[in-house]
Amino acid sequence: MKKVAIGCGVVAGVMMLALGVGSYFLYSAGKKYFEGYAELAEIPALNEQIRDQSAYRPPADGRMTAAQVEQYTRIQQSIRNELGARFRQLETKYDQLSRDLDETGRDANIRELLSAWADVISLVVDAKRAQVHALNQAGYSLDEYYWVRQQTLMALGYGAFAWNLEALAEDPSAMWAPKTPDATENLEALRHNRALLQEHEDSLDDWLALSFFGL
Repeated sequence: MKKVAIGCGVVAGVMMLALGVGSYFLYSAGKKYFEGYAELAEIPALNEQIRDQSAYRPPADGRMTAAQVEQYTRIQQSIRNELGARFRQLETKYDQLSRDLDETGRDANIRELLSAWADVISLVVDAKRAQVHALNQAGYSLDEYYWVRQQTLMALGYGAFAWNLEALAEDPSAMWAPKTPDATENLEALRHNRALLQEHEDSLDDWLALSFFGL
């Protein structure tokens, strides 16, 4: 893959860039590098800082409420806003890389891919801190937040998909084992949830990329 997505989708773009050379090859070449990501170990501890640790009982019909969607998008936008400067820095860096790859007609090398992943991991940990702050400000539980995120991804046609970053801290191979949470496949619920999300269509690109990393 010769182009790197930039701007709001930079996180997803770097992930796709890495996958472009083949997950097994990248994992084999970068295993020791991934094991050095001590900062990932912060994520479980950050989760403990969320004040509302209550369990969420999702509705049997799998339908989100307008209030849940509004709250979820507000929290996601808060995370995105707090990371604004970081996104702009990465945008500049990978825009330049994209142009260099185009001009030389080559693919990104392993060193560039691992550097990209290091940037992503650092960004994701900072995003986790911002998420904890936003959840506490909203008085929202992580359990309910995760459920709404799952329904959102399902309704948008991405499936209930998120990379297991917490497991990655202990086992680098877990990066290639996405977790599949319980999410509704009820068609009526999907239509209902999709209709709620249409009201926020203009802002989806601002924060959707982080959802794929469990944020």
